[in-house]
Amino acid sequence: MLSPAYLSEVAGSAEWQEAFPAAGAGCGTRLVTIRIEHCDPPGWLGLVESVDLVGLSEDEARATLVDRMAALRDGDGKVGLPPR
Repeated sequence: MLSPAYLSEVAGSAEWQEAFPAAGAGCGTRLVTIRIEHCDPPGWLGLVESVDLVGLSEDEARATLVDRMAALRDGDGKVGLPPR
């Protein structure tokens, strides 16, 4: 989950550096960021597919996350697109 606090942590950076090669290695995984606060992901992290939950109520955020992750799983397109 992306937030300014997370992006400023060293541990967060290390996690992304480890996750990115694994997601691109064709091992059936895909890297998706989930933005929970306004922030600008640095470098390559800004190019990763994302789900934006900023400003949504808890119920809206839950429904958006479920819908977008299902769309990604089912191959219905990029998760950054608005829900159907």
